[in-house]
Amino acid sequence: MTPMTRGLRSLQHTQTLWLLGIASLLMIALSDYLKWHWQLQLLDGIWNPLEARELVAQLNLEQKNHHLWFTTTVDVILPLVVAAFMAAATLRAFPRWGRYLAIAPLLAVPLDLSEGVIQVLVLTDTADWLAIKAYTSPVKSSGYLIGLFAVGLSLCKWLFTLVRSKFLGRAIDDSSTSQP
Repeated sequence: MTPMTRGLRSLQHTQTLWLLGIASLLMIALSDYLKWHWQLQLLDGIWNPLEARELVAQLNLEQKNHHLWFTTTVDVILPLVVAAFMAAATLRAFPRWGRYLAIAPLLAVPLDLSEGVIQVLVLTDTADWLAIKAYTSPVKSSGYLIGLFAVGLSLCKWLFTLVRSKFLGRAIDDSSTSQP
């Protein structure tokens, strides 16, 4: 068994899935709180380089520092945790072909991290590579949307299995107890 196969299998363990799910929710909550608390409009959500440059020009030093801190901490951990959760849920629900859906959010992570580097460079006035975001942002977002779709399918499958087992379990129990 290759290390990659071992890694993918370890993602399917119940404890790993729960840990990643809870960590994802906590990181999303932290992200939302910090954006609200610091009143941040992040460069992550801006694909157009001209609009991104306008936003950077409007930021004062404190806002730039908050954005830098956010980008170099939360925006590094969040994509790793969320993509791992998306992959884990998909692989758990669909062991045979789930890896094809699970790869999309995992491939979005390097794009997300490279966007972070681009943002750090522009926020520190080191380099302006914002034009690259016009290409990386849509691809990254598509990867996460595919992952979200896969998690939705996984949740539907889990709910269907749960409901089916509850109703079939009761039907079997009722028929066995009604006999004399």
